Amino acid sequence: MSKHWLEWFDWKNENECEWALGYLAKAGEPLEPYGGAASSRLNLLIKKWPPRPLDPSLGPHPIHSHYRALETRMRVAYYNKRRRAAQEDHKTYSLIMKKSAQKTLTRLSAHWGLKQNQVVEHLIFSGGDLKREFDDHSKREIRRAQEEFKKQKEKLQDRLKEQQEQIKVLKREIRDLKSAPLERKVTKVQKRLRSYDANKPNEE
Repeated sequence: MSKHWLEWFDWKNENECEWALGYLAKAGEPLEPYGGAASSRLNLLIKKWPPRPLDPSLGPHPIHSHYRALETRMRVAYYNKRRRAAQEDHKTYSLIMKKSAQKTLTRLSAHWGLKQNQVVEHLIFSGGDLKREFDDHSKREIRRAQEEFKKQKEKLQDRLKEQQEQIKVLKREIRDLKSAPLERKVTKVQKRLRSYDANKPNEE
């Protein structure tokens, strides 16, 4: 059994002592009003506690039960604090889920060999990966559709240019026909008809 209260605590660390004072103040322990070093204030506070019994064979005295419980709670909070500080990339979350989710969560935990918080974390990251994959697929499909539209647009523009050129040729021929003698008009019309017949697809 420890000989002194808070024997496990890091008394040399003023920041830790400041945390301990804050914890004990919230627990209802009276703090000294002066603003000295945190370790000195904490030491003065602990000195006011009753001496810790050294004989474990003695039954728990009512005067010690409160301080033992307080020290136990403080020790748990302290080591939880240090564990969280050592895991800077972790954060505590408070989640409210349907009771029916517990069965699935327990089954996944056993199946994957993970703790339940690790299962939730895995599902979150998996969902993020799926979203990124979906976004990448969507972007690829959009690019493919844009490229296809561009190709179709270019084909239509080429056909439009060809038709415009044909229209120019026809307009030019029409002007020539209007100004040409009758014999030349008939000859040109006949040539146009023969050209049309030659290019006409075979219907047989």
